[in-house]
Amino acid sequence: MSLYTRKDSKIWWINISAPNGKRIRESTGTKNKREAQEYHDRKKSEVWRQSKLNEKPRRLWEEAVVKYLKEKRNIPSYDSLVIIIKHLDRFLKSKYLDEINEEMVSEIIDARMNEPYHRREGGKSYYITEKTMNYNLTVLKAILNRAKNN
Repeated sequence: MSLYTRKDSKIWWINISAPNGKRIRESTGTKNKREAQEYHDRKKSEVWRQSKLNEKPRRLWEEAVVKYLKEKRNIPSYDSLVIIIKHLDRFLKSKYLDEINEEMVSEIIDARMNEPYHRREGGKSYYITEKTMNYNLTVLKAILNRAKNN
């Protein structure tokens, strides 16, 4: 059966066989059978489209970042990379990669360039330089390119 509940839970689960033979078993995250059926149908359609039409699955910003940071964990500038990604994450958290567009990047640039930061408690306010912003954009571009090619 492709839609079922377990003995110890009221949450619905799916059990789908992909066209390539891979088995997908996962929770729908809902106790409502109609919502679970909708999730099942959507997931089955998505798997079919990926297999037959060679569509890539939609990926979240967080997934791309985790993969990128794993690949870069041994570089000397890893700590500064993490700081830059934390700043970008404020704007891109929970966004799908295909939703990140030129307008969104412009908003990030405007916000980051006009946002003061303090080097020390009670110290003078500073703004990031264009050079720093360019490095931030280079990191963003690297993450998006890496995700696109994988």
